[in-house]
Amino acid sequence: INAEYMGIMEQLLYQLMLRSELPRLLAAYGLKESVIKNALANKKIAERLSKIASLISENKELDQHSQHTRMGPLLYRIASTLPTGFDHRLNLITHYVLQKKILNDYQLDAAIKYLKSSCEKEVDIKEFERECGVGRIVKTEEIKSALQEIFEENKELILAQGDKFNFQSLQYSVRKRLKWVDGKVVSSEIQELKKKLFPLLQDSANNSSSNQRRVVPQVKSETPEYIYKTNNEIGPENSKKERLSKLLARDLPSALNSKELLEEHKKKFKYPVVTRFPPEPNGFLHIGHAKAMRYNFTLANDNEGICYLRYDDTNPEKENIEYFESIEKSVTWLGYKPCKITYASDHFDTLYSFAVHLIKTGKAYICHMTQEEISLAREKGEDSPWRNRPPAESEKIFEEMKNGRLKEKEAMLRLKIDMKHPNPCMRDPVAYRIKHMSHPRAGSKWCIYPTYDFTHCINDSLEGITHSCCTLEFEIRRDSYYWLLDALHIYRPYVWEFSRLNISHNVLSKRLLQVLIKEKYVNGWDDPRLLTLMGLKRRGVTPEAINDFCDTVGVTRRGNEMIVSYKVLDNCIRKDLDARAPRTMGVLNPVMIVLTNMKEEAAIKCKANIFPKHPERGQQEYLLTNKIYIDRTDYQFEGEDDYHGLTSKRPVLLKNAVIIQFEKEIRDEQGVLIKIEATVVPERDKSIKDIGVIQWVSEKHAIRAEMRLYDLLFTHENPKELGKDWIKGVNKNSLAIIKNAIIWDSLRNVQPFYHFQFERVGYFIVDADTSPEANKYVFNRTVTLNESKGKKKKSTKNNISYSSLIQ
Repeated sequence: INAEYMGIMEQLLYQLMLRSELPRLLAAYGLKESVIKNALANKKIAERLSKIASLISENKELDQHSQHTRMGPLLYRIASTLPTGFDHRLNLITHYVLQKKILNDYQLDAAIKYLKSSCEKEVDIKEFERECGVGRIVKTEEIKSALQEIFEENKELILAQGDKFNFQSLQYSVRKRLKWVDGKVVSSEIQELKKKLFPLLQDSANNSSSNQRRVVPQVKSETPEYIYKTNNEIGPENSKKERLSKLLARDLPSALNSKELLEEHKKKFKYPVVTRFPPEPNGFLHIGHAKAMRYNFTLANDNEGICYLRYDDTNPEKENIEYFESIEKSVTWLGYKPCKITYASDHFDTLYSFAVHLIKTGKAYICHMTQEEISLAREKGEDSPWRNRPPAESEKIFEEMKNGRLKEKEAMLRLKIDMKHPNPCMRDPVAYRIKHMSHPRAGSKWCIYPTYDFTHCINDSLEGITHSCCTLEFEIRRDSYYWLLDALHIYRPYVWEFSRLNISHNVLSKRLLQVLIKEKYVNGWDDPRLLTLMGLKRRGVTPEAINDFCDTVGVTRRGNEMIVSYKVLDNCIRKDLDARAPRTMGVLNPVMIVLTNMKEEAAIKCKANIFPKHPERGQQEYLLTNKIYIDRTDYQFEGEDDYHGLTSKRPVLLKNAVIIQFEKEIRDEQGVLIKIEATVVPERDKSIKDIGVIQWVSEKHAIRAEMRLYDLLFTHENPKELGKDWIKGVNKNSLAIIKNAIIWDSLRNVQPFYHFQFERVGYFIVDADTSPEANKYVFNRTVTLNESKGKKKKSTKNNISYSSLIQ
């Protein structure tokens, strides 16, 4: 017994010694004093760090060989993020960090993720090392090459925006291509790129990259200066820790949670990050919503959190079930799975009880002013005549409002904040109004409905939202958001606002979209010219392309007026469809060619790769007969020097087939070209140089199709700059419908939403109007190929040997 007792005491003394030495050890490994202090205050983390310290102390070889100031944060991350119940994996993962086999957060996160998936199973070391990139060193040359490719893809936007471009988004793009890349090396290379591009702007670029800046809300000049401290920007490229640390509310006393509120929140909600995507069900989602969706869902996912889909359904006048269903379908289509679908109307009873509490405590009152009178009083900073009525009187009238005894606009509930506050949103905002109409979900139970400003913050608190992210126009509402939560003594999330998305030559405002639809400028919410998600889907844009676009533009705080070029979106679409759209040929404006030296029954078999970059994915067979169709734009009798189509003097190569030589043209009495006669060149003439390549379709294997060619919806880059005349900027030629295009009969059985690239024409998708049974084929052009309008008449040069094209 004494020996056992002494052994226990020795172990306790050893642990006490470790505890006393632990701060020094952690500091030597690069942890800051504040982090060490917080870590040791947490029992679970402190115990794990003691075990890690034991591993270091017991193995002097590791201590001498592996000590590095970058290891401390990794060791702390192990102690703080390794899930409960996985302490038996602590030795393994610590060993890999100390041996410098795991070098950064990304590898460590991958290692923890793998260990979580393996649970109690024996760890397959080879698989473990492969999953977390052990031994995978990304060379500087690889980084430079990837960065150069990404720069070329975004070159136009970078040069247009200069030092205002979100350069950190390049780092995110590099990491997508080179998974285990060292972030510091990438940052260094990006800085070198910026110096080369904008040497004169480097000082301003450095200034703009500071962590904090001062933002002055737009209030009238006669009001006192109202200054907030906010973070500059957050992009998907930042590390998880950086992204969270930057999501801090401005310094408002009402934004701070008490110790009791924080403890209560932690008991109810176990996730470290809880976000929400909160659309109002009063319309269909557009690409701006996709950006917000992307940010909220990935922020939660990256930090082992959850994200709600919450409908802010507080205005039954503009809501219907169609919008609810469409929004849920769009969220699913983009690849997101919310932890739960909630509704603001779920909390109508709680919201009402909160309103009564505010009345009783003198923080809300019933007002009978009209909307015009309220607006005028707010401008002047004048109180409502009913502002100081007794709480009991307001409570009685509020009950009468609820029971339907008052008419609409006869009364409303207002919060009692400060009518002289420099922020107009704090000048007694409306909390409840009367609307004698049923609700899509609550039915006819209510005839008073809470406003968005009253509902939004309370729902965030009730659902345990930790990070409430929205666009910059809501920044001015941050004060009232926290005032209300403080008045109710309930949990306060962090609030952070980011720039709204604007894309050139289009509009995203629901109000403007409704005008375009109502006035028949477009054909409904799913018109492919609109940037609604329904419209983009019908146009043939994939969820992957949309998400890639959102990652490319990033998330910043550079203002709501910044315009992103439509070309950035088009580039993301091309990049995505290049890998998924099989190649085929079609002719938009057909004219027949008769090959006079081929017999009518003859046919030459020609084969082409469906995906030129990936021959292993298969081939398509085309039969060349004596009558074919080519595009009229690919023929000119004379032809200019830079013209690469068929002319009277210059032959042309039929793509994947043979060279043909002009003989004569046949026109009608009005001079319209009817057909062309040509001959197949039997052998490749070495004197023929710089030969053009054109697409074609054999008459015997041709079917008719309708092609819908979509162009920019507006001729003006920013229609809002036209003011009230914005509608005059609509492009009258934004849609061209070609009824009698020619395509190959191999497409006879295509179904809606199949993608194709019609070579030299563009990427297309089969429209929902297609019906193979009725021989009706409709294709929407998703995007043109990556070539300038000035090269339309030119054809791509082809160096394939002539003999390899014919079987």
